[in-house]
Amino acid sequence: MVKLLIINYTIFHFSFLHSSSINIYLDNGTDRACIKCPAKCLICNKDACLECNDGSAVDSNGKCSCKSTQYLNSSTNQCIDCNTLCEECAGGLFNNCIKCKVGFELTENSSCKETVEN
Repeated sequence: MVKLLIINYTIFHFSFLHSSSINIYLDNGTDRACIKCPAKCLICNKDACLECNDGSAVDSNGKCSCKSTQYLNSSTNQCIDCNTLCEECAGGLFNNCIKCKVGFELTENSSCKETVEN
């Protein structure tokens, strides 16, 4: 009977590892519990996110970060595209630009206006 339990545990453990690659990981601590990955993280381990669920990049801290052309909407925890004139932004409004697209310049109020050549 003990061998059967070990075999069943091994089979369960094997199937868990193959089915757990999306949004959860196996904590190898004493509880051997299934732990949900952080928000925006598709594949993770106990230390870091390995792949983000929305195409965003994994940063050097192992967290999902938005692309430079996007900002993080804190209420939905989703990456949203910047205003069409912004190359980089801190939010979705026209005056949340950090850097403007080519042909535009950043104003004092963080909006982008067309570059005027003299």
